[in-house]
Amino acid sequence: MPIYLRVIFAFIYSIGYLYFALDNAGAGHGTFMFWAPLLTWIFVLLSIFLLSSQMSKTRQVIEFTLLGIHYTVTGFLVITYVTDNSGELSRHVNLAPGFVAITIAWYAIGQLIIWFYLVRAIRRTTDIP
Repeated sequence: MPIYLRVIFAFIYSIGYLYFALDNAGAGHGTFMFWAPLLTWIFVLLSIFLLSSQMSKTRQVIEFTLLGIHYTVTGFLVITYVTDNSGELSRHVNLAPGFVAITIAWYAIGQLIIWFYLVRAIRRTTDIP
């Protein structure tokens, strides 16, 4: 993916997710669960900018480490939030199930795009069919 496409993707993906996280917070009346990925969002951005068509083994390890840290911290924070605030979360899901689904879908689709380009770059580098 060329650098200008990475910048555009990172900008749109970040602004979109920030909008959804803010809207789900609902001025303190919603859920803050979607803020968890934002705490390590810098790792996602670094991962996007490190993507290239030819990836060295070192760069691959850095990519996997950045994404692994992001997923681990996000998972821990989401699990902690859900266990501590399950009533607040279920109330928000009942009030706005579509918006919660859109937020989760936005995050998941963005991650799938990152992984698509990462796997594609690794396959090009290692000559895996």
